Parts: sequence; structure tokens; C-alpha cells
Amino acid sequence: RAAAPAGPEAVAGRQVSLGADATNLAFSRASGRLVFSRSQADSNIYRLGLRGPGEAEGGPERLIASTRLENNPAYSPKGDSVAFMSSRSGSTEIWLSNADGSSPRQLTSMGGPLTANPRCSPDGTLILFDSRLKGHHGP
Repeated sequence: RAAAPAGPEAVAGRQVSLGADATNLAFSRASGRLVFSRSQADSNIYRLGLRGPGEAEGGPERLIASTRLENNPAYSPKGDSVAFMSSRSGSTEIWLSNADGSSPRQLTSMGGPLTANPRCSPDGTLILFDSRLKGHHGP
């Protein structure tokens, strides 16, 4: 329960963490409470072996999974690791695993803004990603 603010200026500059999946916020000054929606999605990363153009080797197999989001996979140039976005830590962060999906390790700790789309540099020494530091896209 939040204390009822004295006026609009009392709310300015305050930040409350609701998690990466909070939407549709509504605040009641009378009750000093906030209501919001929270939905959780679960997407996973799969891989598929290829024999040649348009020729699959077996079916897709789950490679990287948790009970939260796993998206935006990118192989390293040597193919020995996979960078990906995951919300398994509570916020969207960039992670790196071995090519077989083992030993996932968190690379970023942005703590809330949307962080996604990792891509490896051609020499494999850097990972580029985007993050909405102010919580929204655009200038």
C-alpha cells in the first residue's frame, strides 16, 4: 500500500518497480493504491539441423527454455555459443549459452527496460544489443 501523495509534484520523480510485465496502470489518490495488469508469456528457443537448402535434418528440438521469455537468438561467428534475450531473471536481459544450450549465463543487468536483439561482432569478441533505458523507444 502506498501513502497518498500530497499533490502531483509529490509523485514526480518517484519510481516503483512492478516487474517487466506490468501494464495498464491506474492510480487512486483517494486510496493511495495502484492497480495494474500482469501477464506472463513463455517462449523458448529451438534449433533445426539442415542438410542443405530447404532440407531439414529431423525436426526442431528445444534448445534454450525456462518458464519465461527466451527470444532473439544469435549464433556466435564460430557457432560455439548462442546469445539471446531472456526474462528468466525478472527483467529482459542478454544471456549467453554454449551452442548446445548448456551453461546459460547472464551478461547484462539493466534491471527493467526492454533489452533485446543481441548480435555478435564478426570476430566474436563483442555482443551488440539494444535497450530502452528510459522505458520507451524513440528520442
